Amino acid sequence: MWGGSFQCYFCGKMVYAVERISAEGRFFHRSCFTCHSCGITLRLGGYAFDKNSGEINIIF
Repeated sequence: MWGGSFQCYFCGKMVYAVERISAEGRFFHRSCFTCHSCGITLRLGGYAFDKNSGEINIIF
């Protein structure tokens, strides 16, 4: 972490404060915060995180 930037949990690239989402103590690009199963963009509070696999899936 340097200069307010973090590494995206999914793509591994730098994600800056203006473009990041924080969930489950991890940081994501908005475009990377998608359902592992179907690829739909997720909203905070509308997902389930599997600690064993590290996957995030939508909650219907």
